[in-house]
Amino acid sequence: MTHDEMIAVIQAHKDGKQIQCLCKHPGAYHEWADLQTKPVWDFHRFDYRIKPEEKNPREWFVAVSSIVLDSVRVVNPDDCELKSEKLVRVREVLE
Repeated sequence: MTHDEMIAVIQAHKDGKQIQCLCKHPGAYHEWADLQTKPVWDFHRFDYRIKPEEKNPREWFVAVSSIVLDSVRVVNPDDCELKSEKLVRVREVLE
């Protein structure tokens, strides 16, 4: 981490933001973890970051027609009145 990155993460902690750490050791478990205690700020053994904000996946509905082959359209579920259509809820996957 650069000095500016170190200062930014310490300032973010001071401002009350959630901080995560990642152990740099080659044999360590490599997943970002939330800091649960007051940080020691060991920049030689750990990387630190501001916890990213969770994104809400988008959702929508499509109407699939059983009469007209390959007929799919995006709809508002309240507007779908045809009994020949099946509503399918689609949710975006965020990684």
